Amino acid sequence: MKHTSLIFVVIMMLLAACGRDAKESVREDAYPATNAEPKVTVSRFADFGSINKKVYGTFNDSQTITAFEEAIATAEPIPGLLDVAFADYDVVIERAGVPNAIHLWIDQTASENTYGMFMYANNTGTGYNLTKEATTKLYGLIHGIEYTSDAAAKNGDVVIGLSGTKNADKWTQFVANVEAKKPDDVQVIQFTIEGDPIFYDLTYDGNAIRYQLDTTHDAFGSPRKLIDYCGEVSATSTDEGKEYRLKACGANKDETNDTFSIRI
Repeated sequence: MKHTSLIFVVIMMLLAACGRDAKESVREDAYPATNAEPKVTVSRFADFGSINKKVYGTFNDSQTITAFEEAIATAEPIPGLLDVAFADYDVVIERAGVPNAIHLWIDQTASENTYGMFMYANNTGTGYNLTKEATTKLYGLIHGIEYTSDAAAKNGDVVIGLSGTKNADKWTQFVANVEAKKPDDVQVIQFTIEGDPIFYDLTYDGNAIRYQLDTTHDAFGSPRKLIDYCGEVSATSTDEGKEYRLKACGANKDETNDTFSIRI
């Protein structure tokens, strides 16, 4: 039964349309060594072969650090080369100044009571399946992190909440860079009435905008993740400020993405 479940998870993660070819190993310094105290650092996944520097949460207690270490130690390698969708998180486990950096897939698998998966950030040629116990444990720890508007603002995120907008200049700079065809990225967070974050990540490579929506940390909404590629940012003046939308989206680059709309 276990081997059948492992195969099922691999199949669920073979999303070639928005994934990557894992035949390529990445550089060895995905996360450089430090002399930091033992800790686990969690950030939301940005790209393969590097660790997102915008920290989502940190664990310093020995029990939690051990839980992450044991999850990796008890994982089983998945045979063959994988073509996988974007991961959910980057996790760095530091012990005695030596970092262990991984890309982690856990949100969907935990909700389906199957096996989570990870790859080492400096060698994405092999995936490893977590045990069900480890999947449940790590999911609970990560989703127990409280990402506040103050933490988001300190991280440099564009924060949209009931009290107004923080770091609006980072959004206007991103729009200007898109118009000038200069690569840039920005993370926009809209906080719900209950204080839960909804993430909008936009990465511009000089040609197209990769847009990622993540509502999985909204405890009162429907969990959803999607990725779209768009060609431009449009702005319309309203009584409440400028409304920004993403256009030239979809396979034919002729759609307006209906999940992204912010007023700044």
